[in-house]
Amino acid sequence: MPPSFSIVINTLNRATLLAKTLDSLRWLKYRGRFEVIVVNGPSTDHSQQVIDAWLPAIRAARCEVANLSVSRNIGICMARGDIVAFIDDDAIPEPEWLEQLARAYADPAVGAAGGLVFDQTGYSYQYEYSSATRLANANWRLTRPADHLAYPGAFEFPYLQGTNTSFRRSALLEVGGFDEEIEYYLDETELCCRLVDAGYLIRQLPNAYVHHKFAPSNIRNEHKITRYRYPVIKNKLYFALKHGREYLALADILEDNRRFVDEQRQEVESHIAAGRLPASEREALAGQVRSAWERGMARGLSGMVEYITPEKQRARSGDFLAFDRVIAAGTPKALVFIARELHDPQAKLARDLAAQGHIVCVITASPDFNRVDFEDGVWVHRIAAARAALPDSGLAPGMTQEAWNWAVAARDELRRIATHRRLDAVEAPLATCEAAALLDQDWPLVSCVDADLSLPPPPLQLALLRQSQGLRGASQTLRERLAREHAVHSAANPAIVIDPVSTAS
Repeated sequence: MPPSFSIVINTLNRATLLAKTLDSLRWLKYRGRFEVIVVNGPSTDHSQQVIDAWLPAIRAARCEVANLSVSRNIGICMARGDIVAFIDDDAIPEPEWLEQLARAYADPAVGAAGGLVFDQTGYSYQYEYSSATRLANANWRLTRPADHLAYPGAFEFPYLQGTNTSFRRSALLEVGGFDEEIEYYLDETELCCRLVDAGYLIRQLPNAYVHHKFAPSNIRNEHKITRYRYPVIKNKLYFALKHGREYLALADILEDNRRFVDEQRQEVESHIAAGRLPASEREALAGQVRSAWERGMARGLSGMVEYITPEKQRARSGDFLAFDRVIAAGTPKALVFIARELHDPQAKLARDLAAQGHIVCVITASPDFNRVDFEDGVWVHRIAAARAALPDSGLAPGMTQEAWNWAVAARDELRRIATHRRLDAVEAPLATCEAAALLDQDWPLVSCVDADLSLPPPPLQLALLRQSQGLRGASQTLRERLAREHAVHSAANPAIVIDPVSTAS
């Protein structure tokens, strides 16, 4: 039996984004059970109204302080699932998220697992694999998992990105959950360090994708520039004093943190010089450094910590509440529509199929840069076409360089999608030959045929028809003629048909 999950969302003044994150959970494809817990606060926007609208399908609580670790510990105390998965209130998981996380826990030694994180474009990675040292110095440039560093006492160890991380609940309770001194920054890193020391493995997965929209907060502005650096400076010093003194002399730890503070000053100065921050930030930073150093030293040397206690657990009673708003199909399919220009009928069809519980992607043109957005249950891949090399045989008659550029861009994005899941059907309009770059390749191609298709079809269209495993939009008469006169056998007996009725079975 697959493990049960408690998905915990900790939110603070992001009502609109929280609503999108909650909605995205309806499309998760997981064979097991999961519950959703939202810990709110201390929000001053309409977050509570968003949460209330989801009751009683979710469980909810309030956090009275702006401290992410406190909020997360509340969620852990409420959780009743075998695995506690955290996702940010400005993030969207891909449908297989829980399924892929769950596989990691087949090994009872695994205490934590997390996947890859896309940045706000949905196309480029914000996080792949990282490690950190006992000084809280991170290496974000890893190209493969650092699982081999997960052993007790390791000076360098793997950690997970907070917006896409999960933990075995029993392991969390064993080590006390999050350190509540850390209100923001290094919170999951510090927890991973203690899990490693307790003998648990950390699994950094090559999938379990989450899309992080990276919204502004009380820490960073809309340009992703950190303005409030107090917790960053304080928590690095606190972490290093807590975990580094068995490895380095105090003088070396303090010198490393002074270098870190100097880097923060240089970064602020560069933003001031470029006009991205006002000059007043210079004085603000000086005050933050003084306060951070004082608090970090005091707490780091004190040995005092605040973790989950039995009293905190008892205060958060409640039973597992299976999330019952999942949109599920009996046999969900993964479907892709290629449409350089996305028109209303095709967009509606995509939404209708998604509303039946299928995984639906649309590849359409972008005027500027590549990006992926989750809209009304549909993953919309907006792709900018670049000039593509011509095929060895040259362009087919009637195919322009511009059209070929798009066909290649669509094919490349299709290949990228196929690394996430097996595809059941790929539909493209026949009239514009947008699947031209898919010829002589093994794709479950469906051609969308105009009712007024001229016969005999032009050579490129005929080649696409013959490769297609199904047609959509063609009348029965046209199907029969294509099969009889042009050897388009899939037209007479289509293997794949995309429509809301036939795919619902």
